[in-house]
Amino acid sequence: MALDKKHALLAAVDRSNAGGRSDRPPYAGVDAAHHPTGVYRWPGDLELDHSVDACRGNLAASKETGASGCRRILEELIALTCPARAEELSMQMVKRFGSLGEALAAQPLDRLAVMGASSHIERSFVCLQMAIDHILRGRIADKCVLSNEEAVIEYLRATMAFAPVEQMRVLFLNAANHLLVDEVMASGTVSSVHIYPREVLKRCLDVGATAILLVHNHPSGRPAPSKADKTMTTQIAEAARWFGIAVHDHLIVAREGWVSFRRAGYL
Repeated sequence: MALDKKHALLAAVDRSNAGGRSDRPPYAGVDAAHHPTGVYRWPGDLELDHSVDACRGNLAASKETGASGCRRILEELIALTCPARAEELSMQMVKRFGSLGEALAAQPLDRLAVMGASSHIERSFVCLQMAIDHILRGRIADKCVLSNEEAVIEYLRATMAFAPVEQMRVLFLNAANHLLVDEVMASGTVSSVHIYPREVLKRCLDVGATAILLVHNHPSGRPAPSKADKTMTTQIAEAARWFGIAVHDHLIVAREGWVSFRRAGYL
């Protein structure tokens, strides 16, 4: 499928992802001047060429939000390979996962349990997630990460904000703050994740990184840092200083927004 501004499978992702979020600003707690725009702000910024029956309507122009918006987009996606069951399965997906974002971030086996082991439908979900990741990651490749905050936040929210468990991700940067390696270094539970400073620093030395950007998600939907988050960040930053490695920031991404430790004064 060619990329174009005609279809809505990727449009309205932010509008529909958060279930009953309605018109609430997507980056709660962050100054309005820093709100990123794009696929994770308002609809119409990233869409796919429309090849499904025209009678389904243009979701990019739709004003539906919350669960109904998620259901319509899921129905479009499922209809690509299983039109006969698209409406039924889209309703089951929203009932099981709650939103489009959580459905995309779910484990394949969990999705298959809803869809009845239909590998064709699952392939559509995998391809859509890969397309989103590829497009958004391309916006930060070979560029200074620190000067492309909007693109970085969009990429991180797309890959982590709706994950069912906490993940600790590290962006390893060179002297020009270009991305060397993007790696999920630890996965935890629905409410916690931990990584040892020595593991991060060893990986820095392996890839030749001179700076890092720490990132983790909060499946609860709220990006407010915990005491454990602050302690872990301080430990990594202090250990990194001995090796001349800069910890530029620690970002928490979630359905309801994101938080920068640097801006909040925690780092």
